[in-house]
Formats: sequence, C-alpha cells, structure tokens
Amino acid sequence: LLAMVLQPSSSEALRLFTCFGLFLLSNSFQAVNIAVRDVNSDKSSTKLYSSQQDTRRICNVFDFRRLVPYQEGLQLQQNLQQDSIKALVGGHQTSDALILLEHPTVYTLGSSSVLSDILFELPDIDITNVGAKVVVEDYPEMPPFSIFRVQRGGKVTYHCPGQLVVYPILDLNYHGKDIERYLRNLEQLIINTLARFGVRGAREEGLTGVWISGKKVAAIGIGASRWITMHGIALNINALMKGFEMIVPCGIKDRDVTSLHQILGDSCPSVEEVKLCLKDEFAKIFELQLCDVEFPNKSSY
Repeated sequence: LLAMVLQPSSSEALRLFTCFGLFLLSNSFQAVNIAVRDVNSDKSSTKLYSSQQDTRRICNVFDFRRLVPYQEGLQLQQNLQQDSIKALVGGHQTSDALILLEHPTVYTLGSSSVLSDILFELPDIDITNVGAKVVVEDYPEMPPFSIFRVQRGGKVTYHCPGQLVVYPILDLNYHGKDIERYLRNLEQLIINTLARFGVRGAREEGLTGVWISGKKVAAIGIGASRWITMHGIALNINALMKGFEMIVPCGIKDRDVTSLHQILGDSCPSVEEVKLCLKDEFAKIFELQLCDVEFPNKSSY
C-alpha cells in the first residue's frame, strides 16, 4: 500500500515495504518481549515472596515494659499453659509463648526449697504449701518484698527490678520431650545473649544456670505439665544485689552471684537492650517466628 501511494520504482517500493514490515515486526517482538518479561517478573516476584515466607512455628511474645507483680505474671503463665494443654487434649495445634518482664522485689521458693535457705527471720506464717505468700515490709535497706511458694523445680530465687525474667511457655511435644536438653538450650540462650555484649558466660558442671568467672549471673528453674513448660530464667542486669545476701541463692552456699552491671560497669546495657538480643537468640535456638502481641488486660487472664 505504501509503495502504491508513493509510486516509486518497483525495487524501491519493495525495499520500503520490507523496511516498514521489519519495523512493525520488531516492535511486535518488543511488545511480546515486554509482555513476557512482565509475566516472568510476576512469576519471579511470586516465587521470591513464597521463598521468603516464614514457615517457622509461631511464638507469641508478651514483652512487658512495666513492673509486673509476681502473682500477675504467674497467672498469665498458668493461663497460657492451660490453653496449650486444652488444645493438646483436644487434638488441636498448641501455641508457644515467650513472656519478658521485671518483677517488683520478691522471693520464690521452688519444690526443693528449705527454710534454712532464707537467712532472715520470717513472720510466723506457714509457707510450706504451693501458693502460700508472706509480705515483709520493714527489712533494713530493702524495699517491701513478698515471699511465694511456687510449683517449679529448684530452690529459693530472688527477683527485683533490673533483673530480666524470661518465661517460655513451650510445647516440648513439638520441641522434643527432653527436659535436660531444654535446660541446656535455656543456658545456651543466655550464653549467646551475653556474647552479644562481649561477655563470656559459661556452664558449671553439675549445676544449672549461667556463670561468669565462677559467679552466677542467670538462674534457671522450670516446671512442666503434659510437656508444656512454664517458669524459666532470671538474668541479673542491673539488679539490687543486696537481695541475694539474704538467701542461699538456688541452695548453693559456696558460689557468689553477679550481674552484668558488676561486670561491665557504666557500659552495661539496659534491660530493653538485652531483651532485643535475647529475643533474637531465642528465635534461633528454638527455630521460632516471634510475634509481638497486645497485652491482655489483667482481668482477662
């Protein structure tokens, strides 16, 4: 058609027609290539998205940024544990959880605690049964504190502000029915977290917990029902250490207790800074995807 309009010689018309045809063909191929690239791009991005989807088990994180009374923290643990047990019994998927908090000053007595581990005079109240509580308000150089008998392994433990308390509620039916292995994993969690701040934590043969140069920096005591755990770790960051002088910590008489602040001085990280590293290490060790959750109101748990 173009050749007929321009009316050139037949050879010239053929040349123009050929060039025009190649031009159209080239643009057609270009359009096709663009379309193919777009389709491939969509497929590639879909494939990339799929490969980046996190298939690890979900773990809900309750990261409190306030002092949590011991009984409140205990109630949350118990409710989360019972939720998992109900799911387990009903043949449903259980849920893992991680609670991070600081307690007001409190002493807790584990299942193997004896009153001789408490080095101060107790009020004349029976605290031999689980759930028993004593309040002490006038001890010299100490804020008011409580004493609880709790259902966990271990002996007497001290909690206070400046100490990070870690309560994993994990289903060991999923993670492995091995309490010894679980305890070693908790120790490794603290060792790895300390290493992030240039501090070398270590285990001590025959003892549970984490130590720095022979001094205990983290106590560990757990409980479990139907292989669903509760209780956990107390890591001393910037804690009032006098509280340890009033007990035989974890029933060990010949070992001192320390804190990150005593080791690092002014370069000691805050509790919040330690939390961030600990959460990262926790996710790695237990191969979990951590998801922060809205805090439930106290009345709801």
